[in-house]
Amino acid sequence: ACRAEAGQGGAGPGPEDDDLGDGEELEEAQDEAFLEFQRRTAFEPAQCVRYCRHAQAAPLWVSKGGLPRAVPPCGRCGAPRWFEFQILPQMLNHLGTDAADPEALDFGTIAVYTCSRSCGSEDALGAAPEVAPGG
Repeated sequence: ACRAEAGQGGAGPGPEDDDLGDGEELEEAQDEAFLEFQRRTAFEPAQCVRYCRHAQAAPLWVSKGGLPRAVPPCGRCGAPRWFEFQILPQMLNHLGTDAADPEALDFGTIAVYTCSRSCGSEDALGAAPEVAPGG
């Protein structure tokens, strides 16, 4: 069973993040986020996918930097999107990625949000491909 966790913020940084300045304070926040990520993933170190679909669910972020400011509504029906699952960086080990290769696939987490109404599609899979800006 999944559980929504306060402070994991699927919609991005909260008001407390506005107080972070450049430099040392931001670095401390990054370290705290990474330590929390490590603590949580240590329970199942080989876990590659975290699934939890409900309105309060949120990804487990590796860092406080680069979080989405907002998740856009469904492009088909306009309903809010909910966090559904994430692919953890542990997946890179299973893919045989060479960390020394500068061209190798690398990511902190891939968070997937889906339509809260699970609206259908005309195609057989019911899916509409989308890519995050800059992705």
